Amino acid sequence: MDEIERGMEETEQQLRHYRPVGPPPELRSRVVGGARPPRTSLWMWLPTSALAAAALILMIVSANARRGLAAEFAPPAENREAVANAVAAELGGDPAVRALVARLIELDEREGTFDQDTAARPEGSRHE
Repeated sequence: MDEIERGMEETEQQLRHYRPVGPPPELRSRVVGGARPPRTSLWMWLPTSALAAAALILMIVSANARRGLAAEFAPPAENREAVANAVAAELGGDPAVRALVARLIELDEREGTFDQDTAARPEGSRHE
């Protein structure tokens, strides 16, 4: 161990004769100057902003159109009642069953899967 410690001491003595040297001044100015981000103009963002605004406008217009079509083609309430009564009668006519059928029709209409013509036909006549 004594030999290792002497070797380390000698190495440290030799290293003490040298001083760390910094980079030349021109290198520092080149590195610091290159680190600045390039200036971007606001005109570069114009196409992106225009596309985002157009997408937002199209989403709003399509949502309004979808809502308008849904209101236009929604089946009248009296037809819904007739379908709910017919299905409830097939299942026994219990008021609880009637309420359940009305709720199921309401949920189907929200999802857009309720077909009033198919629901009103008897089972045997569904295949045309």
